[in-house]
Amino acid sequence: MSNKHGWNTWENYLRVHESVLRKYQANFISPAPKYSVIKFTEYYYQLTLKNLELKTRKGTVVCINIEKDVEVRPGGTKQVARTEGYSYQAWLKGGRNLVRYDSPHVNHNKFHHKHDYLYLPKDVLPVKNDEWPHVSEFFDEIINNF
Repeated sequence: MSNKHGWNTWENYLRVHESVLRKYQANFISPAPKYSVIKFTEYYYQLTLKNLELKTRKGTVVCINIEKDVEVRPGGTKQVARTEGYSYQAWLKGGRNLVRYDSPHVNHNKFHHKHDYLYLPKDVLPVKNDEWPHVSEFFDEIINNF
């Protein structure tokens, strides 16, 4: 059984995230976005992407926030990294929330989950431990469904 969100070299972890942005830039994103990388400690970083505007196949402008808490460790000759916490949020430009994926919380929703704001009351749907989406899968969901 593969681990979809397992360890990767820190260098490749960053490269993959930047390549996803380049992949979508030509048709869906303008201007070119860039992740903000903050180092909190030797072993803890945060990647953020705020207020990205993504244009869907239907022409809808959707705003996106991506936040990732990243654990970084020594790994032989190179540092290795993996996502420890995340939040991917999408909303219509102008305000209405569409969807948000979150890692488990300490006090509630202690499981990977998706907030679906299309229905009232909003649905909180469980997501299996290793089946939460990569950023590219999240972008595809937004681009194809809104």
